[in-house]
Amino acid sequence: MMITPGRYTAHAIRGLITTVGADDKPIAKVTFEIAAGEFVGECVEWDGWLTDKARERTIEGLLLCGWNGDADDADYVNLPGITTREVAIEVKRETYTGRDGQTRESVKVAWVNDPNSRGAGPKPMDRVAALAFGAAMRGAVAAARGKLGKLPEVKPDTSFSFGANAPSSKAGF
Repeated sequence: MMITPGRYTAHAIRGLITTVGADDKPIAKVTFEIAAGEFVGECVEWDGWLTDKARERTIEGLLLCGWNGDADDADYVNLPGITTREVAIEVKRETYTGRDGQTRESVKVAWVNDPNSRGAGPKPMDRVAALAFGAAMRGAVAAARGKLGKLPEVKPDTSFSFGANAPSSKAGF
């Protein structure tokens, strides 16, 4: 059964830094074993690219797994310590064409994350983008208001009888 794309708790069971392709691009090849849930015990691979654009994020993933890459005696090939911590992995499905020309599907790790994090969450707009968005929204709101015409007055909800909406007492307070 193929692992369903999603987020899983896992730990690395092996890892190696090597190179791939004719231009010998550096890559961290890590095998993760899912530690909980429906697919417990299933393994999935991660190719953590170590090119200029991806290096920082890949190193973060390796460190989260337990690798001590900044130690004086760090092993930059065999990644000792990489099997010592659980992480959160994001698994995705990938379609590719094999050497025989047949289309196949596989799963792979897209991201290695801190297991205590649910992701970065939404990123706020910068000030310039927020001002431009606000200007566009004001126009859209004005157009919608014009189309709707005069709306009935909004009346406060007084269906509950406590706090500011409580009936006034005869004592005056």
